[in-house]
Amino acid sequence: MSKQNITSADQLYYGAGYDSPLFNTNGRRGVPVNFPTKVYLGSPIAPDTNALIVACTSTNMPNNSTKTYSAAVTGTSAPCNDAGVPTITTITTSTGTTATVWPLDVPRNITTTSSSAAADTVFTVTGYDYWKVKMVEAITIASGDSAKAGLKAFAYIESIAIYSAGNTESDTATVGFGDVLGLPYKLASKGDFISASFNGINEAVAALTAAVATDPATATTGDVRGTVDMTSASNGSPIVVWMWGADACTPPVLRGVAQYGG
Repeated sequence: MSKQNITSADQLYYGAGYDSPLFNTNGRRGVPVNFPTKVYLGSPIAPDTNALIVACTSTNMPNNSTKTYSAAVTGTSAPCNDAGVPTITTITTSTGTTATVWPLDVPRNITTTSSSAAADTVFTVTGYDYWKVKMVEAITIASGDSAKAGLKAFAYIESIAIYSAGNTESDTATVGFGDVLGLPYKLASKGDFISASFNGINEAVAALTAAVATDPATATTGDVRGTVDMTSASNGSPIVVWMWGADACTPPVLRGVAQYGG
């Protein structure tokens, strides 16, 4: 299969129509055009609220401390008392280094729950995105709350650090992944989203979030390229979206602002 660039110009104009005021503004004949982009988001499996950490409690939870679980250290023993055995793999990151990670089936958000949240509990998730760029997100379950979902779409998880300034040993925490899916290219605004299909049938999305505009990104800002939450729950069916690529000439507009890497 061959691949060709149509043009590397910042803007593309179509047609030979000439109008003096338009030409003076645009510097080109015709009208500006943008091409829609077809993006395959994979066939995500159903969300799993305890895919990464199951029933973490007692001394596995922090007491004015941090408890860290990682693919490299925890290994196939799995974090906390997870009854399953997480898949572990080694990837080559965007910077050329290697990392031992738990891979997710598609880029998606991380979910956290706590039985009581006796004190503010912060889950710091370190991993990598679709392009294997390092990213970090801090998800806080406030005291008295029971759950908090992350905003960023992770493709790989390297470690999960659980921190609390209080004693949370009486809490039971789980960490898994949700149904908010990441995009490989920046969705500059919701208006740049055209349509989506679930298992070959067009449907409206339940929630659409444009790329975070904060530059630089932080541990608590949203996804740098934006996310999609389909109306239908993921069940292994393929998902395809169409979106406008408003500007594809520089890295910040191709992949969004730089990921926060800690």
